Amino acid sequence: MAVLTEDITEKRKLELERSKTYQMMQETANNLRIQYHDLLTASLETIATILEKRDPYTCNHSNHVCACSLKLYEYRYGVGSDYVTLKTAALLHDIGKIGIPDAILHKPGKLTPDEMRVIRLHAVIAEDILKPLDSGTAISGIVRHHHERFDGSGYPDGLAGSTIPLASRIIAVADTYDAMRSDRPYRAAVPMENCLKEIRAAAGTQLDPEWVEIFLELADTGSL
Repeated sequence: MAVLTEDITEKRKLELERSKTYQMMQETANNLRIQYHDLLTASLETIATILEKRDPYTCNHSNHVCACSLKLYEYRYGVGSDYVTLKTAALLHDIGKIGIPDAILHKPGKLTPDEMRVIRLHAVIAEDILKPLDSGTAISGIVRHHHERFDGSGYPDGLAGSTIPLASRIIAVADTYDAMRSDRPYRAAVPMENCLKEIRAAAGTQLDPEWVEIFLELADTGSL
């Protein structure tokens, strides 16, 4: 009887040791995944910064879009569960432009239909670049859809309304605002008053009306 008890005790010890070893391996793997994710994110943010430095007209655009997007999100939700995902997606929303020829990206005049088709590829290129980041965060999908329009006439997939990811709808408002407030090769920055009128007019067509309303409320308080 004593021998049997000893055998059961030893077996239990082995099971506990195996369980502990497995847990340690899982923790190590998770830590490595987090380190990989953080390193890759930092690398891509650096690439996005380098991309903007090539074009003085869009310098700091991603930082501005990120700051505005987070203000909108915080106003509605506080620092919610999607805050970090939104921050990363907003910072990297234009990274796909690294695959667009400079002659098109920096063209001072109006783009031809063919050139417009090329530049619209940046949303798809960005998704391909960002897929390694995902691991459940949906960053690549958010970036893919930041040029969808609320009425379904956007690109690349013609999504409409709430089928567009929430973060994409927030980024779309911030992106539209910063684009108008920045000097571009083909026009000067739009005055704030006109900018607000344009964004208000885009509610329900280009932009989500809920987030336009939040944007306008923040603008009224001078928070932007």
